[in-house]
Amino acid sequence: MAEMIKISKTDSIVTAWPEVASGPGWANTLIWVLIKDRRDGVLRMESIQGDEMSYDERLLFPVATGCTASFVAAVKRGFDKK
Repeated sequence: MAEMIKISKTDSIVTAWPEVASGPGWANTLIWVLIKDRRDGVLRMESIQGDEMSYDERLLFPVATGCTASFVAAVKRGFDKK
């Protein structure tokens, strides 16, 4: 299924990262997308739900999730040292 986020000709994708969210009895996989409007520099976030992910996004999701968790932990350790 194609992603449902809206990207215009004046938008650029800044970055994207995976997230696994869960609670009692539920779980969800998301890709968060940070989008910048090149006209005014405004940033916004959109999400791609699990059933909206492309084959490539699904394939990369587990690897990206591990990288993101490691990167966040490294950043936290950096702040803890300051």
